[in-house]
Amino acid sequence: MNNLVSRVPDCFILTDACLYQIGGYGAPSGDGWRLAAHGNINFLEFLGSVSGLWLEAAEGRLARGDCVLAVGDNTTATAWLRRSNFADPAEASPLLIVGRLLAEICHQTGICLYSQWRMGLDNHSPELFSRDIDRSDAERSEWWMNSA
Repeated sequence: MNNLVSRVPDCFILTDACLYQIGGYGAPSGDGWRLAAHGNINFLEFLGSVSGLWLEAAEGRLARGDCVLAVGDNTTATAWLRRSNFADPAEASPLLIVGRLLAEICHQTGICLYSQWRMGLDNHSPELFSRDIDRSDAERSEWWMNSA
């Protein structure tokens, strides 16, 4: 079937997390964002992807039927975007809340969500938003748009 049908994403969401912050940006808008957060790195990466999707939806950038590609450098979080079978009961409650939010966003907007893992060494731009605390979000967005 993949040889017959090809889909080009209408929107990209690229995110990253470190132990004290999550961040990312949406394309084609190029708007960057960051949020202070603490916790398990897998959870923060998952929360970052869902937050990026939520921000694009809240800004009205997603249309019914759009194909959205969420790109991240954490294999666990990338897998959780496809299926939410959380194995650790201690972590399940917050993961289920974020997983339900993800399902609600996809249902309300009518989008098709795909996820893709990207090696951390190649994830420079989202890392700028999750780790660089010396520049404002607007400065980061402008830097990214001018360097691409």
